[in-house]
Amino acid sequence: MIAIGEPVSGIIHLVRDRGDFAKSYQKNKGRSLWALIKGSLRWRLYHKQVRALARQVPNLTVRYEDLARDPNKTLDAIFAFIGVPSLHLTELKPGLSEVWHFMGNSSLVRFDGTIAQSRYTLTGFEGALIRVLAGKDHA
Repeated sequence: MIAIGEPVSGIIHLVRDRGDFAKSYQKNKGRSLWALIKGSLRWRLYHKQVRALARQVPNLTVRYEDLARDPNKTLDAIFAFIGVPSLHLTELKPGLSEVWHFMGNSSLVRFDGTIAQSRYTLTGFEGALIRVLAGKDHA
């Protein structure tokens, strides 16, 4: 939107654990080492782009893991950032249709209001590779 001259009031930057992101990417792209490398580099690129944009407009970083662990507290922060009264997940659930997509591969067709956190096990090599390629973790 900024690139085409449209006003942007702010950015909500959703960050998922870099290892989980890279392993999920690998799982969806063929489970090869190359897919793990690409997933790690994509994670780095996405967050580099958001950091550049965040210098221009207000921003809020939301960790996916916090959203899964304590959705209502995280939603409170999001709604406060947007400047509207907060709603908790139980208040939002009745308005969800069967085809509403919130996030995550498991909810592409249906979202029942449960935010599931996928955790992947990394080998020592995978963890080191992801840390080198993806760069620093973002909090």
